Amino acid sequence: MKRYKGGCAVMLKLWDREHPCDLCALSHPAMEWTEGHDEWKSVDMEDYHLTLQFIGRDLAGPDAAMVITSAFGFAEESGPIEISFTGRFSVHATSKGRYLVAEVQRSDALEASRKRLLEILRLADITPKDPFPFRPHVTLAEAPPTARDPGKLPTIAPFSVEYRELVVKYGPHRMIVEL
Repeated sequence: MKRYKGGCAVMLKLWDREHPCDLCALSHPAMEWTEGHDEWKSVDMEDYHLTLQFIGRDLAGPDAAMVITSAFGFAEESGPIEISFTGRFSVHATSKGRYLVAEVQRSDALEASRKRLLEILRLADITPKDPFPFRPHVTLAEAPPTARDPGKLPTIAPFSVEYRELVVKYGPHRMIVEL
């Protein structure tokens, strides 16, 4: 049986080709913050995403297919999702690395979307293996776990953006579903 090595997740795709500068408010402070600190690498704006649900690692082919089918069902009933950035940045640290993130406001709509996605996944007999609490954010830069912070964190004015694409990542593959 084929296994998709690597993680599987359902994410909101934040890059919009028609309005690429919607996210410049995030990328510019991140690039300035990391400038001159070689151990920090900025994430390309095209790769910005908000993970709605991490599913697990090394999924078997049939499970990956069920996640994709579930994502189509979720997208069909969901419609666009609005994300509100708080204007605050923070650094998340794990054993794998350090991450500069833009914090996203927890909203009833975002919570309801995530809850509905989980219901659809469970109906398909997919049990996510995510040990982390849901802290909505977008990763803007990353570094090794030993990296030092470049200095005071930036702040920006809060803003909201509506997103219309869902991404299912499974191993090295990505599938985009329109909301």
